[in-house]
Amino acid sequence: GFSVSHSDEDDYDATAVALDASWNSSDSSRTWNVSFSSSQDNVEPTQGVIPVFIEEDELETQSMYFGVSQILSRTAIARIGLNYIYSEGYLSDPYKLRDIRPDTHERLALSLGYRRFLIDFDASLQLDYRYYADSWGTDSHALELAWAQNLSSSLLTPYVRYYSQRQADFFDVVADSNENYYADDYRLSSYGAFTLGARWSVSLNEQWTLQLEAERYETAKGWGLYSGSEAPALVDFWRGTVALIWRID
Repeated sequence: GFSVSHSDEDDYDATAVALDASWNSSDSSRTWNVSFSSSQDNVEPTQGVIPVFIEEDELETQSMYFGVSQILSRTAIARIGLNYIYSEGYLSDPYKLRDIRPDTHERLALSLGYRRFLIDFDASLQLDYRYYADSWGTDSHALELAWAQNLSSSLLTPYVRYYSQRQADFFDVVADSNENYYADDYRLSSYGAFTLGARWSVSLNEQWTLQLEAERYETAKGWGLYSGSEAPALVDFWRGTVALIWRID
C-alpha cells in the first residue's frame, strides 16, 4: 500500500509518505510484512510567555520495519518484528530552558507476540514483549499480558502492562548546561511503570462497533530495572476512551 499524510498545528507541521507490503507462504501459514516511511517536519515554536530559543527548524525521519507471523497450530500464532528509525534535525524541546539534545537519533525495536485461543473458555491469551534501544543510551523493556474473553455480542479484554527504561546519557534531575547535551525531561529518566486496564468492544450491528477502554497508569523509580537519578515529575493518571468504529467491507 501507499499513503501520504499531512498534519498542521500552531507550532508544527509534518508531511509523510509510507509504503507497505505483505505476502504469504505457499501454504499460507506464514506472512511477511515490510514497510518504509519518510517524514519532513517543520518546527516553529510559539513565541509566548515561555521563552524559546529558535524561530524555525527542521526534522527528517526515516523508518523501516520487517516482521514475520507464523501459524503454530489451529489455535496459536506467533510473530516477530524489527523496526529501525533514524531522525536528523531539531530534536530538543523548544519549551524547556535546559534541553539541548543531539541532532541525530537512531532507534531500534524488537517486538514479539503470541496468541493462543482456548476453546474451552472461548477466549484467547495474548502475550507481547518489546525491547528498545537507541543512540542516546536509553533502552527499555515492555511486557503485556491480556485475556480476550468472548461474550454475547461483545469482547472484553482486561490487560496488564509493565514498562522499564534506562535513562538517556545526558539526563539529570538538574540539567548541567556546561555539557554538550543536557536535559531534565522526566521522560528521559530511569523508571518503571505498570498499567492496568480493560477494553470492551460491543458489536452494534454488522458494520458498527462501540469500543470503551479505561486504564490506570502508575510510575515509580523503584519499579524500574535500571539505576539512575530519580525524576520528581513522574506521573500517574487515569485514561478513558470511547470509540465508534465503522467497518467497510
